[in-house]
Parts: sequence; C-alpha cells; structure tokens
Amino acid sequence: MKFKTWLASAVLVLCLFQPALTANSLQFVGANVFPSDARASEYTAPDAAWSFSFVVDDHPVPQVLTDAGFDVIFSNFNYSLDGAVIPVTPQIRFFSSDLGGMLDIGFENSADVDMDPITGLAFIGPGIFTGSTSEPILQMGSYTATGGVFWVDSFPVQSLTGTVVDVGALSDTTVPEPGTGFELTGAGLCLVATAIIRRVWGRKS
Repeated sequence: MKFKTWLASAVLVLCLFQPALTANSLQFVGANVFPSDARASEYTAPDAAWSFSFVVDDHPVPQVLTDAGFDVIFSNFNYSLDGAVIPVTPQIRFFSSDLGGMLDIGFENSADVDMDPITGLAFIGPGIFTGSTSEPILQMGSYTATGGVFWVDSFPVQSLTGTVVDVGALSDTTVPEPGTGFELTGAGLCLVATAIIRRVWGRKS
C-alpha cells in the first residue's frame, strides 16, 4: 500500500510539473531593400531585398549581461539576400529602451558588446522587452526602427530607419520549438509512469 501511494505521488508531481517546462517561443522577422548605391559584399548588394528571421523564448536567460543590454540564445536563424540564404551564425543582443532600444544582429562583432557590430544590423527604436536586462520578458508586436545602420566592415551601407521588425508567436506547425524533445520526453514519461501504476495496482489489488 505504501508503494502504491509513493508511486502515485511521484507520477502526480511529474505530470503537474511537465507543462511548466514548456516555453513560449517568439519568431522575429525583418526585411528591407538595399538602395541602388549600396556597397556590395557577402551580405549586401545594390537594389537587393534582404530579410532575417529567428526564434527565441519570450523569457530568455540573458547572456553577456550589462546595464544596457543582453545577448540571447536563439534558434532557426536565417538571413537571405535577393532570395539566397547566406549561412551565418550571428550574435543577437537586445537593448533597453533608454539606451537605444530594439536589437543588434552582429555577423562580426567588436570587443565592446554594447557597441554596434562591425558587420551586421544595429537597430535603434522602441524597447522589445519589459522588465530589467537581468530578467527580461520579450513582447510580441510590430517595432519600427527610428534609426540604426546596416554595417559592413564598419562602413554604413544602409540606414535602418523605417525598417519594421515583427515579433509574433511561433506556430506549433512550422518550426520546432527549442526544447521540444525534452517536453515530449516529459509527456512520454508521464504516460509511461501512469501505465506502470495501472499495471502495479492491477497486479497487487
């Protein structure tokens, strides 16, 4: 009888705790077109359309934390130029609204983490998170840059003023959420443990 009670309690804790492990993932999307006099590079070209997208949890664990901003762990980053995907793994950093706001997407970064990237996008505009830089909560919405630059080798290729970054909930049917395997494992363990209880009780009752 004690064994039944202990096992039932263990399964109850597992089943109740498992949903709490599920994170809400947000997808960030931005796009624009380079001007006709834009400098050509690996990431830029005259009159070429560019876009980016990536996925990050709405309650990220801040990395490389300062009073001005923080880096995030992200997934599914994509940067395309004129329809062609350019392979790159950037550093993504969010800034507080009173220190420039929005975010940087750095393809090549300077030693000072709060400076604009050497190559990459540095958006200026409204803040995308609430709370502090140590406990941020990213918010869904449409964010229009009031300033910023697309840099290549510290050369300003394009002003980002007016560029819109959309932040929305990630559809469960599109890109797998980070940690999906762990969440499914938790659910699976819950079902398996429940089945074990039924077997044990069936044998002992």
